[in-house]
Amino acid sequence: MIWLLVVLGVVCIVSAQSRGTDHNGDAYRALCGVLGSAVKKWLDVKNRSKDDPLHQALAKTIFGKKGQQDLEKLRGALPDDYHVVEGSDSSRGLMCGPPRTAEHVPYQARWPGHSVPHDLLCLCTPGETAWMTTIRGSGAEKLCGKDAQTFVDSEGWADNGYEGGVAQMTTTWLNVTVSCLKGNESAGDLKSVLQKFKDNLGGPVPGHPASLTLGEGDLRDAGACDGTPDGRVCVFYENTTHRFPWWTELEQALATEEEKRYTEKAHKPPSTSRLSSSLATEPKSPDSNASTMPRPERLRSSAPLTQPLLWLPGVASGLF
Repeated sequence: MIWLLVVLGVVCIVSAQSRGTDHNGDAYRALCGVLGSAVKKWLDVKNRSKDDPLHQALAKTIFGKKGQQDLEKLRGALPDDYHVVEGSDSSRGLMCGPPRTAEHVPYQARWPGHSVPHDLLCLCTPGETAWMTTIRGSGAEKLCGKDAQTFVDSEGWADNGYEGGVAQMTTTWLNVTVSCLKGNESAGDLKSVLQKFKDNLGGPVPGHPASLTLGEGDLRDAGACDGTPDGRVCVFYENTTHRFPWWTELEQALATEEEKRYTEKAHKPPSTSRLSSSLATEPKSPDSNASTMPRPERLRSSAPLTQPLLWLPGVASGLF
């Protein structure tokens, strides 16, 4: 019996290894679902006033707060903000990890929670020396549902090798992010997919009581989410600064939209068809036919009953 259990255990381990590990797979699917649903909703509200809460929230979710609102351009290529020059404050740790000191902020092109496409790049781009796909050597490791063959073999995006990671980021953008930007009909309800995304958030992180995280990472390390084997591949949200992540504004806008629909429905007058239908089904009172049925007295002549006597022979001369 013991021998049989040992054999079964070995079989299970081998089977799991043959399937490999999909790092950040659940988080990716949740985040991708939000983006697909947001794009679908954006096509309905993009012509609203720019002051409309849902318009603003969706624009931030898809393009970023000040991003150019052009879906085709976003689908076409990696945005220019990621093609930075050497010496800029745009390392992976700063773009995806914990907030740094205030002097970095004016020079920071993007940050955790900037937009869903940005967060997908943080979550799904292999790190240093393509870590998380090839460094483990199994050949079965995946990142965000993509195997090692999808990514650039020798390059990654990390704090200590940023310039070499542009090719890797481009690969991730075109193979992971763009597919989520399609906004197809299968995209779920925005409120429900947003809740699924929130269910995948972890945290808070020690030392950051208002923080939330997405993906795998050693969040005890100061370099969390920096793309190194120590910091790993993840997104670190700080929800107390002036740069609130996209999902806080989207959640508020959806609540406002729902309240607006409820108010409009409550004050909407009944339609003519509904009113006619209610009248047709309303029970009639016993006297309801009184106005349509002819009364007996109306069937009689209104002329005096004695009038015909004037026309009898001899009657008229006798009376006068």
